[in-house]
Amino acid sequence: MAITVNYANQHISVDSEGNTIQTLTYVSEPLGNPPEHGYGWPRLDFEQAIGGDEWIIKRKLGWGVSSSIWLAFDQKQSRYVAIKALKSSENIRACKGDSFEFEALQAVTVTKTPSPHCLKLFAACNVPGKGRDGIHLCYVTQLQGGNVASLMGNDTFPFPLAKRIILHTLRGIAHTHKHGFIHTDLKLDNILFSCNMSTEDITSLLISDPSRRHDPEYSGDGIVQAAVSQPLPVPSFDDAMKRTFLLGDYSHAQPLSDRPPRSIAIAPHRPPENIILGPWNEKADIWEFGCVAFELITARLPFDWESRPEYQLNEEANLLYQMMNITQEAFSLDQLAKSDKRNDFFDKDGNLLSKPPAANVNDGLVSKIRKLTNLEEAEVTLTAQFISRCFHLNPEDRPNALDLLSDPFLNGVD
Repeated sequence: MAITVNYANQHISVDSEGNTIQTLTYVSEPLGNPPEHGYGWPRLDFEQAIGGDEWIIKRKLGWGVSSSIWLAFDQKQSRYVAIKALKSSENIRACKGDSFEFEALQAVTVTKTPSPHCLKLFAACNVPGKGRDGIHLCYVTQLQGGNVASLMGNDTFPFPLAKRIILHTLRGIAHTHKHGFIHTDLKLDNILFSCNMSTEDITSLLISDPSRRHDPEYSGDGIVQAAVSQPLPVPSFDDAMKRTFLLGDYSHAQPLSDRPPRSIAIAPHRPPENIILGPWNEKADIWEFGCVAFELITARLPFDWESRPEYQLNEEANLLYQMMNITQEAFSLDQLAKSDKRNDFFDKDGNLLSKPPAANVNDGLVSKIRKLTNLEEAEVTLTAQFISRCFHLNPEDRPNALDLLSDPFLNGVD
């Protein structure tokens, strides 16, 4: 007699017409699902050799919407490295020329003056996937200690640490722009910090805390068993003051010469010119950087992605409304005339269609920073002046990254 095994991620229900419906949920990345539907995360094995047996997979550090990150041992160099293994649907995107991650990583790495504030690419290779997964493009990079989002957790950074991260991030942006690319996805998850663990330290960690897998789960491609995400230990804030911070994840990078009118960045960080689909350039990174700087200092986002029914504003319109409030600026008719979605949000005079209340001075940067921090008044003023340089509705009015590096806010920061 056949034995039926039910897995914890299988949920069976019956619809109103008596049809049996199966729903699958996953404790980690949804392995074993079709790449053509946007899936195809890699199913790597511990101790698996990839890249002509050069790198040995040791554990999964984490995963995201387009890839998973693995700790591996470089047998030629006798060092640990990170492997970013793209899901196969992303590999298809790269083959179509819709992704510039490899080119951007090469540009910031292969230069006479590489920056310690940009992720360094060591190599790339293709790894055959399991089942219907297809091919996984893998990037081999220097091993990092983690990202700023995990470092922050639910705490607020000490002001000196926030300023150190801001300075290092800005240096990474300047280097990226200098070598012909716009990052377009600046957020705490994509700002990394250096690893201070020796090869011996990591080997000992792997022995004392072995790599693990979740319980088996059902998928349309057979039984799968995702690796548990086991990032490296998170440092204390004191230890973090000794780390180097750098830009990572160039998966959404765009060449300076190729800027299609499509949405970039996470919604709360999206620059105004991109919301209204107007011309944009590397100054989009400056707006996003201002959002990151604000969050590092206050532990809050400067803009909320939410609708305001009382003002008849959807999420995008409300984002524009908040931008006008915090900058105390209005969109120029010239900028709006060059924007494809002008009529979705503005009347012929440049006013929001629903005519919400005029900007309140209490919504400005100084008031927000004063309310959300315990900084001295002089620090509040200097911080607001620095971030306000990033927050101009017209990208032409924003400074470039090199100009911002000489701002008084960064004096004395290492």
